Amino acid sequence: MEVIERKIEYSRPDKFYFYPLGDIHKGVVHCDEDLLEQKINEIKRERNALWLGMGDYGDLV
Repeated sequence: MEVIERKIEYSRPDKFYFYPLGDIHKGVVHCDEDLLEQKINEIKRERNALWLGMGDYGDLV
């Protein structure tokens, strides 16, 4: 595994909220689709939300 760390400098006092989304496997019995929908709506509402898609969104085998 490789860890990449990035520091983003900015001059404003705003706060940003980071949401990593991965290993969702939508459509699989173990996927909590209600929780996923809650998180997506939370990201939509938060003006300063940043999200990172990390793959494995579905069980595509």
